Amino acid sequence: MQTADVAHESAMIETDAPVARELRRWTLQLGPVYIARYHLALAGAWLALGLVFAWLLRLELMTPALDLMQARTFGTLLSLHGFLLVYFVALPAFPGIIGHLVLARWTPGGTLAYPKLARVSWQLLAAGGALVASFFLLGGTPIGWSFDSELNGRFGQPGTALMASGVLLSAVALFLMGVNTLASLRVIRRTGLPTGGSRVLAESLRCGSIIGVIVAPLLAVAMVLVLGDAVLGRSVFDAKAGGDPQQFVRLFRLFFVPAQGMLLIFGLGVALSVVADRCRAAVFTRWHLYTFVLLVALSFGAWGGSASASVLAGNPLAPVMLAALVFSLVFIVRFLRTGLTRVDTALIYAFGFFFTAVRGLGAGLLAALPLNGLATTQWASAQMHLVM
Repeated sequence: MQTADVAHESAMIETDAPVARELRRWTLQLGPVYIARYHLALAGAWLALGLVFAWLLRLELMTPALDLMQARTFGTLLSLHGFLLVYFVALPAFPGIIGHLVLARWTPGGTLAYPKLARVSWQLLAAGGALVASFFLLGGTPIGWSFDSELNGRFGQPGTALMASGVLLSAVALFLMGVNTLASLRVIRRTGLPTGGSRVLAESLRCGSIIGVIVAPLLAVAMVLVLGDAVLGRSVFDAKAGGDPQQFVRLFRLFFVPAQGMLLIFGLGVALSVVADRCRAAVFTRWHLYTFVLLVALSFGAWGGSASASVLAGNPLAPVMLAALVFSLVFIVRFLRTGLTRVDTALIYAFGFFFTAVRGLGAGLLAALPLNGLATTQWASAQMHLVM
């Protein structure tokens, strides 16, 4: 069935004019490599737009006075920056780009389990990002990328419905990508991992996708409740209506704490596979990955606490994560001393990941210490950017 669909699409492409043919080729290709390119282009576009917003914010912050924009415009741009970079770059970029490239090399015939579903997930990310970006043209609101709890549980501000709709589409896309990756890895398990395939990387894709499939519906539920308030006026979290605004904070944190762990697992899988491929001695690295998977799974129990000002600082398992990461780094350095097959850019980036992760977790722990004077908005913002 899939072969017939691809043949039909190829016939349509060949009968079009050159410009239309290239456009249809771009939009109709279903191979994992093409899907990875789509995600790379889309993430690059949203990243560039988010960085433009950040540049404008930095220009405004050069002086204490409001020179370039009003306070509301500043808050709106800050919200847009966070929304685009968290929901449309950080969370979907790794499974969208690296995941599809890996699956293209490993799956029989270089096809995904559900190729059309892969295209739908990309289209949802494109539509969701467009909704969020269009929110600025309609006036916007400084709601904050985490739907700030200072709104007291009410989400009826203008523009909130667009933001929640865009994030909802991103959550659905993340769920669909996770399902597609897990189904494709199941096909690979039946056919066997190809020569040169990394079991650590395969397990990181599997574990990260499982976490994505679990946490994406949590984000979707939170956005549906926000839309219910913004569109229908059915506030669940409004204190005046008998609700608790902190319940939304806890629900959102139930999604975001494991979502950070998902990104850590994806990156850890790539870094471990790169190092293992370049060591002369056999390095058993899967247990490092499983340790972090267990810690991320246990972090689900930390969701009921109060929201932290610093990413990872509010997770009681962050000290254990930091210790496990440092131990993994020491263990890997021991094996590197037995000899390397090659030193290349990938190896340098792999160690860059380890050192950046250690710095990020360490900065979060410093911010969490009492009476240290570091738990400020500026410190939390810098530490969050370092972690991401």
